[in-house]
Formats: sequence, structure tokens, C-alpha cells
Amino acid sequence: MCETKPFVYKAAKLSDSNLRKHLSSSCHQIPNVLFKSQNNDHSKPNLTTIPSARIKYLNESTINAIVQDGLAFDTFRRPGMAKFLYVAIPGYVAPHRKTIRRRIATLYSFYTKKLRNLLPRLGFLALTSDIWKNSRQVHFIALTAHAFTRNYEQVPIVIGCRRIIGHHLASSIERYIKYELDRIGIKPNQIISITTNNGSNMKKVASNT
Repeated sequence: MCETKPFVYKAAKLSDSNLRKHLSSSCHQIPNVLFKSQNNDHSKPNLTTIPSARIKYLNESTINAIVQDGLAFDTFRRPGMAKFLYVAIPGYVAPHRKTIRRRIATLYSFYTKKLRNLLPRLGFLALTSDIWKNSRQVHFIALTAHAFTRNYEQVPIVIGCRRIIGHHLASSIERYIKYELDRIGIKPNQIISITTNNGSNMKKVASNT
């Protein structure tokens, strides 16, 4: 029993580790009693404190990378990437996928609002639309508007991108394009052309737009 503190320290027959740890504590402060293994305490990792402004910048950069490269929302939380970030930026943990999803939804809403204010005032627009499939055989359709500067430089603006469910009927594609144009506020008299691939369904849509 310790005379300083009324506490009984139990020890195994062949080990006095608990007693050594107690003797080196702030209660007794006896030096050189710990084993080497006890001197190396790995129970709490030494994490670097990152300023909040830096964390905000890193989070924004993470989300921008996911959007630009079309990455999965949990990419920066996967084991390999998490280990890399631990080495490259000690103390930084990437946002959770739910946080990223909410943030991207907010960015999308803000982007759409900007388009509604901008595109109706741009004058003539040329449209392009295409259908493609990913490695999982899932089909998508995208619609892009192309504005022109005073020097006739082309400025591409993504209007929408959707997953296609069901058959790629010309009527369905036409409804999608009309929906996107109405959603953004693009008027029919602004459209000077639409460019698509050589699919019969896309040709029919282009002739009716």
C-alpha cells in the first residue's frame, strides 16, 4: 500500500510494472524506475494542431478535387489515402462523405442560381449534347451551352448532367433538354445550333430543337 495515497497496487508474481509506474508519477517523482518500454508511451499519438483557416482551405480543396475528378465522396477517408494524409499533413482528417455531399449540394444550388442570372443575358448560344456510359454500363446524358466573347472566343458552360434510366428514346431525350433549358431560363430564340453524335435518336432531337 502507498502511504501517500490510500491505494493498493497489485502486481503479478514476475512483474512490478504497475509499481514502477506509480513511483515515477507526480505523486513520488522517483527517476529512473521505468522500463524502456514504459518510457515510450504510444497510447496517444502526437497530432499537430492545424489552424481553423488552414483546415477550411484543405476541406475546400478536398471537395474541389472530388468534383473536378469525379471521385467517390469517401476517397479521402479510405485507409490508403488516410495514411498518406497522416504523413503529408499530420493532424488533418478529410471531411466525412455526408459532409461532402451536403457541401456539393450547396455548391450546385449556388451554381444553378448563377446560371439563371447569367445565361438569359448572354445572347446567342450554341448547344452540345452527348450520351455515354461508364465502366458499370450506366448511361448518362449531358447538355452544354457555348457562349462567345466579343473576340469570338468560345466559353463552354455545363447546364446539366443526368443518369438515363430506361430506353434512350428521342422523346425522353427531348424532354430532358427542354427541362434543362426551361430550368435555367434559356429562350428558344437564343439557340443558334445544337451539336450531337450520329445516333438516330440524337439526330431526331436536334432536328426538333
